[in-house]
Parts: sequence; structure tokens; C-alpha cells
Amino acid sequence: MAASLKAAGENFLLETDAGITVPLSSDDVLALAYSAPMYRQAIMSRRHAGALFATPVAAFQATWDALAENILLQFEFSPNGTTIYELNRAISEELTEKFRSLLSDRPDVQGHSH
Repeated sequence: MAASLKAAGENFLLETDAGITVPLSSDDVLALAYSAPMYRQAIMSRRHAGALFATPVAAFQATWDALAENILLQFEFSPNGTTIYELNRAISEELTEKFRSLLSDRPDVQGHSH
């Protein structure tokens, strides 16, 4: 069953191919968007036991927030979709170190070496 979300004035309509239409406020849509990754992982885990479902990133951007206190990290997904995370300095430094560590110590998997 497929579903689509369409703008309807100040609100939105969630429509399914089964003919069900649900009116949603902007707050409803934001709440769904916020919780969707958690439910996506739960659904995929039920369908494929032990699997971790990941969304491939097509592009990213990083910049400082307006107060130059936190880094804004934006991920873009294909075919469409964007999410922005705000990282404080400590998390940014930890993430940087983790990436450096992972890139310098890539495991040899199935005959592929680095």
C-alpha cells in the first residue's frame, strides 16, 4: 500500500491508494517526520530479523549556526529528502575523531583491502 502527502492550504492530506484520506496539521506532519526513522527501523527489523536499515546519503553540507556555536549538518537523500542535525562542539569533535579512526582502520572484508 502506497501513501502520499499533499499540501492542502495551511494543512496537509495523507492519502493512500486504498482511498483513505487523513487531514494533518503542520504539527502532525512534523511529529510524523520526527518519529518516522524510529518506526522505519522497527518495521525493517521485523521484516528482516537482525538487519539494520540505513538511508544512503546523496550529498551533505556543513555550516555554523547563526550564533557560530553549533555545527549544522545537512544530509540529502535520493530521490528527495533532507534532514538537518545540530551538533555541539564536543559531539562534532567526537564525530570527527570517530571518522578518522574508521577511515584509518578499515577492516578487510571479503577480500577487499584498503
